[in-house]
Amino acid sequence: MEQVLRYWESLDGVKWDDATRMECSELIETQLFSVDDWKSYLSKVPDDVNERYRKVMKLLLEKKLITQESFVAELEAMAMFSPATLTRRGKDFADWYRANP
Repeated sequence: MEQVLRYWESLDGVKWDDATRMECSELIETQLFSVDDWKSYLSKVPDDVNERYRKVMKLLLEKKLITQESFVAELEAMAMFSPATLTRRGKDFADWYRANP
């Protein structure tokens, strides 16, 4: 668990206080993830994550992998997602885009 906590903390480049460390520790203990699973799930959020997400959605729309309605719905839903979730979703959508030439 300590390895996961150190990795997670390093993603933000901010030193956690004890309360944050305990809260994250409790979350980690409730999940059935391995260290590798956590490292795959936790990823650094780029500063321009919103811009990147919009770009991926536009590429999917241009390639007709999503409809205009889906495009609009995704852009509206962005406000509900955390930056980390946008990063993961964006990566998944980008992988889907690349897999459909």
